[in-house]
Amino acid sequence: MGNIYGYNSDLTVKTQIINGSANQLNGICGFVISDSDNDGSLEVVMGEGCTTNSGQHIQVYDFLTADFEWSHLDLDGPFSALTYVATTNKILGHSYTIEGGNTAGILVEIDPATGDELGQFANVFASHELFGMKNVKLEETQPEKLLLYGQYKVSLVSVGDYSELKSYDESFDTYYSADVADLDNDGVKEILVGNHSGVDIFDANLNKIGSLVADFDVTTEI
Repeated sequence: MGNIYGYNSDLTVKTQIINGSANQLNGICGFVISDSDNDGSLEVVMGEGCTTNSGQHIQVYDFLTADFEWSHLDLDGPFSALTYVATTNKILGHSYTIEGGNTAGILVEIDPATGDELGQFANVFASHELFGMKNVKLEETQPEKLLLYGQYKVSLVSVGDYSELKSYDESFDTYYSADVADLDNDGVKEILVGNHSGVDIFDANLNKIGSLVADFDVTTEI
């Protein structure tokens, strides 16, 4: 049904923010929270299509008005990964399974104010199911990049032409979550990616430099 819930900081109180049944949502695959249209109010950008072949589109919900600002019905999905890039003022949605059964990996640029499609880029994270992506700035002197992670693979992709800069392929593991942090205080952020057994750690060039083994299933955002 696609409900979205919010929790307090100690995870003891759950509040239903968006009622998927009332709004006829069809399985939320991915979402991102940001003021994507610069109106001073936070929005939830949601990608649908996890539970049905119909309704594979993107919707934007405004917290302040408690209403949907727009819904794009013509975008092929499901959109398992979404992000908002402030430097280009674009919503990015990634579709692994697209209309016609092709699995080329399509990245779609979307206007956050209108929902109009601005462009499509093929073969982005192709042949692998993508579980998430986020825009990251690993070094102050370097431009923003996209960090993509999913089935058997982690990638760094350039913002703009969305070409792959570097990838790490692991045929026996899947990556569910990711974040970046300057772990050694050298001014350059490391990349942390959660998998079945713990967290793999990479440097800013996506070279694996370590791992943390956990006694729990790492399947949520770090």
